[in-house]
Amino acid sequence: MPQTPSLEEFAQSCVRFVEKAVGVTLDFTPETLPVLDHYLRSARDLSAQRPESLPLVTAAAGVYIGELLRRRYPCAWNQDDDDPMGWFLEFDDHLMTVYPVAIAHVAIGGEEAEPDFEVIRFKDDEREIVSTHLADLPPVSEEEYIAPSTRVEVVDIAVDLIRAHRRKADEEPALGDLDQD
Repeated sequence: MPQTPSLEEFAQSCVRFVEKAVGVTLDFTPETLPVLDHYLRSARDLSAQRPESLPLVTAAAGVYIGELLRRRYPCAWNQDDDDPMGWFLEFDDHLMTVYPVAIAHVAIGGEEAEPDFEVIRFKDDEREIVSTHLADLPPVSEEEYIAPSTRVEVVDIAVDLIRAHRRKADEEPALGDLDQD
C-alpha cells in the first residue's frame, strides 16, 4: 500500500505545481493566494483533460491553504480520516474548524462541489455573529466567493470577530453579579 505524503510534501507539491504552471512561487502568505486562485481556476480545465490528477491537485492545494493558516494562527491538523477531504484544522480555543482540502475542492469545482459546502465551521452562536458581519459586506461573484483567497480572508475576519466577542463576553458582568440597590 502506498504511503500518504506528509503535509509538508503535499504543500511543497502545490508550490511546485503553481510555479511550473504560472511562474510564481507561493510563499505561504495571503499576498500570493490570488496566484493560487488563478492556478485552481486553470486546474478545472486540466481536471477535464486528466481527471486522475484532480485528487492530487486538490489535496496539495488544500494542504497548502491549511499550512498557510497554521502558520498564521494557533491551530493543529486532524488527519484521522483516510480521505484528505476529511482533514481539518482545529483552531485553539475552538474558534473554528476549517477544512482546507474541501476549500480547494470547491475552488476547483470538483465533482459535486457546491459553493456553499461548509468548509468553515463555527459554534452556533458565533456562526451567527460571523454570518451577520459577512452579510453586511459588499457582495462578491460566485467565482470570488469560492476562491481560497476569499476563504482565508473570511477566516481572518472570523478570528477577529470571535475573539472580540469573547473578550466582550468575559468583560460583561453576569446579571447575578450586578448589585441591586
